[in-house]
Amino acid sequence: NNCGSSIYTERLLQSDPALRLRLEQASGNILTNSPVSNADDIGSATPETIFIPVVVHVVYYNGAQNISEDQVKSQIAALNQDFNKENADISSVPRAFLSYAAKTNIRFVLAKVDPDGRVTNGITRKKSTVERWSDDDRIKNEKSGGVAAWDSRYYLNIWVSNLAGGLLGYSTFPGTP
Repeated sequence: NNCGSSIYTERLLQSDPALRLRLEQASGNILTNSPVSNADDIGSATPETIFIPVVVHVVYYNGAQNISEDQVKSQIAALNQDFNKENADISSVPRAFLSYAAKTNIRFVLAKVDPDGRVTNGITRKKSTVERWSDDDRIKNEKSGGVAAWDSRYYLNIWVSNLAGGLLGYSTFPGTP
């Protein structure tokens, strides 16, 4: 929902006056500073392909919310298809957006090394006492039952959980808290 994300962004900007400048300066960090080797995930990559290591934080209240590794991998695959015009429904892109559709040569790969240098599958799991989350970022805080982000200079962090109020998801801009 565009309205929800605008409210969320405005709330962040009001709480942190320096955020606007950080947002303007943030482009490129996750792409250029990655220490994570992704050699096993090259697939159809070209020499110009940009690899973005991803960590998926699964924060669940019950077993049904604790999605499988296969589900995570299928969504990473779908993300890669969408970012590279490889998805089966590319022909149904509305005419107004056709000129914006592009093969980006960006590949999202589950991280293979965690921030401490240990081998990982790129998925963290935490059982929480919180049944539903909102867009207030508490899910990113261990004290409120969530999971802290891995260093965003090196990883794209994605949290998967049950969201409240019909919210399907939300995102933050690089440089936000």
